[in-house]
Amino acid sequence: MAFELKIQNEIIFLTFSDESDIKSLLRGNREILNIPNYKSSYPMIVNLSDCDFSNLTIQDIQQYIDSMVDVADKLPTVIAYVVIRDMEFGMVRTYAAMADDRLTAERQLFRDVDSAISWVNSKKQTQDS
Repeated sequence: MAFELKIQNEIIFLTFSDESDIKSLLRGNREILNIPNYKSSYPMIVNLSDCDFSNLTIQDIQQYIDSMVDVADKLPTVIAYVVIRDMEFGMVRTYAAMADDRLTAERQLFRDVDSAISWVNSKKQTQDS
């Protein structure tokens, strides 16, 4: 799975494409720690719109959560997920519910990038106040 990672207007954009597997999701999320000028205070938008989660299992989600716990304190504290299809939406909601007590980021799901950007900008304004 390919992913694109960039920072724009103090927002981290992590965009995945193609069929997802747990290794590529982990690699993409851990790679943000290597971005020049990275700050965990930057909100992140994870765009999963092109992903196909039909091969992802609950065990994969649990493995992902287990693998991210050791870097959770270095990751963004505000994360917006963008998903289009119902299956991916349901899997990301399952992940959010399973991760709530172990990965403390504030998470929200959206069906389009513009709504996600609006939400993270409102969170940035709240943090700046």
